[in-house]
Amino acid sequence: MAFGIDHLVLPVHDLDRAAATYEALGFRLTPRARHPFGTANRLVQLQGAFVELLEVDRPELIGPTQVPPSFAEFNRDFLTRGEGLSMLVLEGGEAEATRGALQAAGLAPRPVFSFERDAVQPGGTVERVGFDLVFVDFPNAPKAGFFTCTQTRPDLFWKSEYQAHPNGAKSIHVVTMASPQPAPLADFLSRFSQSRSARRGSGFVIDTPRGRLEAIEDGAEPHFARYVITTGNLNAVRAHARAAGIAYAEKPLGLEFAADVMYGVTVGFRAA
Repeated sequence: MAFGIDHLVLPVHDLDRAAATYEALGFRLTPRARHPFGTANRLVQLQGAFVELLEVDRPELIGPTQVPPSFAEFNRDFLTRGEGLSMLVLEGGEAEATRGALQAAGLAPRPVFSFERDAVQPGGTVERVGFDLVFVDFPNAPKAGFFTCTQTRPDLFWKSEYQAHPNGAKSIHVVTMASPQPAPLADFLSRFSQSRSARRGSGFVIDTPRGRLEAIEDGAEPHFARYVITTGNLNAVRAHARAAGIAYAEKPLGLEFAADVMYGVTVGFRAA
């Protein structure tokens, strides 16, 4: 049982502002949705994975301090240090089976956490969607979060209308984590994804069933450094960025938007 990328959690101070930036770059976002534990999101749905722009909009709903922290508590505390990519989420199978597979890999998954929320459909109706989550912790990276996600109503979650992006965005190609010691990080990511790691230079790559994970040598502590999206039209990304006045750099394999304009994480685009 191998797990591919399901989604990335990107907490921001102002969800409307962040969503406006992503829309200006040519993404189509889902309407605002609210979690029952004090956070709200808007999503960039891609092919089988998504980017979750997250805001703590009702902090009074966050429960008492837990050890380890809950999803809402973790992201609230993350925002006290700044915005950025806070959590890597892989697609799980049946929740208890997923938890068992992670235990067999030598990890210590927490009990399954399940919740539901409303989801606005493309036609404007509201349906109920549900999620089963299994959190795992990597003690060497206390400021990075990890869990698997299993959807109970994927037919009501995934919508082709939300995946038709004017910038041609298709999928999450790679997620890069940086660490002063990439080997232990790569070992954890390999166990977490149930996928083999391979050395590349001073770092490692892990090819999952959906997307690649990278562990590179950099920084004072483990953190998420960037993610890369594939697109069917790099020129459309360029055009949207120029029209919006959003700076980017040309790279050998595509385009790159710096972390200071993309809410704390570097965002790349490459041809699909």
